Amino acid sequence: MSKRVAIMINCLKFGGAERVMADLSIFLHKNGYEVHLFLMDDTDIAYSYCGTIHKISFGFGPFLSAGYFIATYNLKRRLKIDYTISAMEFMNFVNIMTSCNDKIIPTMHNHKLQCEITPTIKDKFIESVFRRNVHKVHKIVTVSHAIRNKIMKIYTDVPKDKFITIYNASDVCEIEKMAACDVSDEIKSFLTPITFVNMSRFVAQKSLDRLIMAFAIVVEKYPKARLILVGDGEDKEKLIDLAFYLGVRERIYITGFLKNPFAIVARATAFVLSSHYEGFGNVLVEALCCGKTVVSVDCLAGPREILAPDTEKEGTDFELCEYGILSKFYNDSRGNGVEELAKAMEFVIERPDIIEGYQEKAKERALHFTPENVYEVWKSILQ
Repeated sequence: MSKRVAIMINCLKFGGAERVMADLSIFLHKNGYEVHLFLMDDTDIAYSYCGTIHKISFGFGPFLSAGYFIATYNLKRRLKIDYTISAMEFMNFVNIMTSCNDKIIPTMHNHKLQCEITPTIKDKFIESVFRRNVHKVHKIVTVSHAIRNKIMKIYTDVPKDKFITIYNASDVCEIEKMAACDVSDEIKSFLTPITFVNMSRFVAQKSLDRLIMAFAIVVEKYPKARLILVGDGEDKEKLIDLAFYLGVRERIYITGFLKNPFAIVARATAFVLSSHYEGFGNVLVEALCCGKTVVSVDCLAGPREILAPDTEKEGTDFELCEYGILSKFYNDSRGNGVEELAKAMEFVIERPDIIEGYQEKAKERALHFTPENVYEVWKSILQ
């Protein structure tokens, strides 16, 4: 009899963790597992998936309504779930509190706990209860070693061998196919030989204000420079206002969320990540799959492990690493590091000889994160 696996996540709308869980469902299905997806919101699904969807949110009661727990527990019991993999902290909390003879596998996708981002009574309560029950886990999966090192110091009741790092997978072949697709005439007319691109949600974590301010510095020296922002989110209007204030709005193109952003990434000069913190940074690997030079701030968790594995920070304005460029990061304010990021972007423009080398090595690095490599670890813990 095939093993029954439940995957718990808020939704399958646009987002890094959402894509990772959707891809995992496909892999597990192809490898003979019976897959069930427990979602709080089953609308506007953005990613292909495999398995049966079960909605565990019914639109009534407070956020911590017993309904979530009753629905999840009953589903686990009725479906005879063997393993339950969850992502995002509230779903990890529900998962661990509805143990039903299943093996609990919470996954951690961010360097910061939710109670560090929003220290509300609710989030502090969730973290407190989760910590008291964390001994129930079968494994805790983190998407980077930096996250693993951090939470091992927090969840001291969990034996060290239960913490496992599994990097997020990117399908190089599929991304290459999507990158080869055409783009609109409007995008074509906007592109110049100096075009930077970013893919992200427009939220504080992604520090797109830092990127726009750095871009404004670049434009002073290189007026033909352009910036494409692929995404959307709550900070959109603030970012547009900032671009107008800095006089660069006409040089920035905002696409909204796209099912195929890679056709645009493939036509840009370089990909730039400006985040305040990450868990892994899927978009960096996706840009490498497109053969792009990658510039990233050396933020908490992810970028250094991808672009400069097994290295330490140098403290310079920007580092020419093995697989990309890391600019100096300041942890005390989202606005800091602007000049350093601008210098790294200008280097991309001024040294095409070095940038060509990064383009040649991009796909070499991307191959480390193929599903074939990454999912072997998942198979080993679902035995």
